[in-house]
Amino acid sequence: MKVLVVEPQKPCRVQEIDGLAAMQQIVGGDIEAVYPFQDSAALVCNAEGKLLGLPMNRPLLDEDRLPYDIICGTFFIAGLGQEDFVSLTDEQIQRYKKYWDLVSQGEYYRLSGPFGAGPYTAWSHVSGNKKRALVSLVTGATCAAPPFQTLRLKGLDPDVRYRINGEASYPGDVLMQAGYPLPMLYGDYQPLQLYLEAEE
Repeated sequence: MKVLVVEPQKPCRVQEIDGLAAMQQIVGGDIEAVYPFQDSAALVCNAEGKLLGLPMNRPLLDEDRLPYDIICGTFFIAGLGQEDFVSLTDEQIQRYKKYWDLVSQGEYYRLSGPFGAGPYTAWSHVSGNKKRALVSLVTGATCAAPPFQTLRLKGLDPDVRYRINGEASYPGDVLMQAGYPLPMLYGDYQPLQLYLEAEE
């Protein structure tokens, strides 16, 4: 069975495993399965990871890609069959690796704090080769007639164009100097996440 093993502070890796003993060996004890994903996959972790004081690993994100829990210790992701775990598809592996490797290995930038000039808190993770970035933003309390806002990014390659969420593309220097034009987000504490990928 092909699974994605996720260790604290390390890139995800694909591993072939077989049987309960192999699963327990990966997580270091009794297993517990949680189902935070929208597709047919399970996250399998140590059932007592927090109680044992295992190192924090990766956050679990809600539908707005905001963290609601943290997994402690090594875990793996497996596909779901009719009655048991099965191999992940290649598409699933690539999708799960895309965000988690970037957050754990990328360069962290604080873009805006809650007490700064902008009415939002924003941060980003940029890959070492500057080809990918993940930007997260949360607005503050709603204000009447909010002004047009841009978010200046950091750590990008000024000579590269970046496609954002698979749609419009912008030059890196424009995103860092002029900023990305933020959409209107209505309501208190609204989330926004942007995935940037360099165009070839």
